[in-house]
Amino acid sequence: MNTHRRNDCEIYPLIIRVVYHRRKSEYSLGWKIHTSNFSADRERVVYSSTGNLKRKDLGLINDAISQERERLLKIFAFLQQNMPGFSLSQLMDKYRMERNLRYVDAFIVREIERLRQEGRSGTAGLYLSGLYSLRRFLRGQKITFRELTYCFLTDYIHFLRMRGISENTVNMYIRNLRAVYNKAQKQGINMGCESPFRELKLQTQETAKRALCKHDIARIVSVDLSSEPLLDRARDLFMFSFYARGMPFVDIVFLKHDSIINGIIYYERNKTGQRMQVRVIPPLAALIEKYRSSYPYVLPYITSFSDRTSYMQYRYALGNVNRLLKRLGRRLHLPLVLTTYVARHSWATIAKEEGFSIASISEGLGHTSEATTQIYLQSFNSEVIDKINEQVVASIGRHI
Repeated sequence: MNTHRRNDCEIYPLIIRVVYHRRKSEYSLGWKIHTSNFSADRERVVYSSTGNLKRKDLGLINDAISQERERLLKIFAFLQQNMPGFSLSQLMDKYRMERNLRYVDAFIVREIERLRQEGRSGTAGLYLSGLYSLRRFLRGQKITFRELTYCFLTDYIHFLRMRGISENTVNMYIRNLRAVYNKAQKQGINMGCESPFRELKLQTQETAKRALCKHDIARIVSVDLSSEPLLDRARDLFMFSFYARGMPFVDIVFLKHDSIINGIIYYERNKTGQRMQVRVIPPLAALIEKYRSSYPYVLPYITSFSDRTSYMQYRYALGNVNRLLKRLGRRLHLPLVLTTYVARHSWATIAKEEGFSIASISEGLGHTSEATTQIYLQSFNSEVIDKINEQVVASIGRHI
C-alpha cells in the first residue's frame, strides 16, 4: 500500500513496488483499500469488518496481485536473458506496455502491427476495420478482456445490425475478435471466465449472385476496347483471373515472372498460404506477353519493393480496377455488378455447367465458403484441374 500521504479514512492505493539496484518504482493496481484490509506479511488483501472490501472482492484482488507479481518476474527473467544490464526504468516500461495489453483495444493494435510486419497487410486491414467498429460501439471507453462477456458480444452484434452492417461482415468482426481473445488467453492474460464465444450463435447470409454465364464472359472477351487503355487493362486482369482458374486479384498483382517455370505458374495464396499450380494456357500466355516489361511483376500494378508502399498500391489498384469493371459491366448491360471477384465465381459455375463433379469444383464458391472449395480442389491432381480449366476456357470460345 502507498501510505505516503496520510489521511483520516486510512484508505490508500494498492500498488506494486519494485526495488532494483537500490532504486524504487511504484505502479498502481487500481484499487484503494483500508489499512485493515491489507496483510503486509502475506502481501495479500484480507477481510476486515472495519475495512472497505467485501468478501467477494478478495479473490479477485488477490488473483490480480499474484498475476502482476508473476508478470513482473517473467519480464525480469526475459530482460536478464535478452538485455543484460537493463535499468529499472526499462523494466517498468516493459511492464506497463504488457499490462496495457489486458485492454482489448491495445491488444488488437499490437496484433495489427505484428500482421503488418509479417507482410499480412490484408488481414491487418480487416483487424483495423473491426477495431474502428468496436471503438464506435464503445464511444471512447476501454474494456479489458475480463469485461468481454457474452452480454457484451450480443449488445455489440445488435449495435452492428442496427447500423445496417451485413451479417457476413458482422461474422467477420466477431471471428476476428474471437481470434484475438484466444491469442490473448494463450499469452496468459486474465480472462476471468470461460470464453464468451462458446454459446454465441452467428447467423449466415447467402451472398448475392456473382457468376456470369458463358455468353456474358464471351462478350467481355470480344468487346473492342482498343481506344480505352484503362478499361482494356482492367478487362485483361479480369480475364487473367478467369484463365488462371479464378486466381484472386491480390495474387495476380503480386505475381512475378520468376514464379512461372516451364509453362506452370507457381504461387502461394495470400489469404490461406496454400500452394497452387496453374498451367499457362494460350490466352493466359498472350496476356503475360502483352504486359511483359522490365518490372519483376507480371502485370503493371506494383512498382515498389517496399511492403507498405506495395500494399497501398495494391489497395489503390483494387479500387481502381473494380470501378473500371463496373463501368464495363454497365456498358455491356451485364446482370450483376462486375468486379474482380466475379471471375472466380464464374469459373467455378461454368465448370459445374460443363459437367464436372461437385467434388472437383465444390459448389461452395460464393454459396458456402471459399475454404470448402479449396479443400475439394486440393484433393485432385493439378493436371486434372488444368484439364478442367482448358475445357472451361474452350467453352467460352464457342460463344465468341
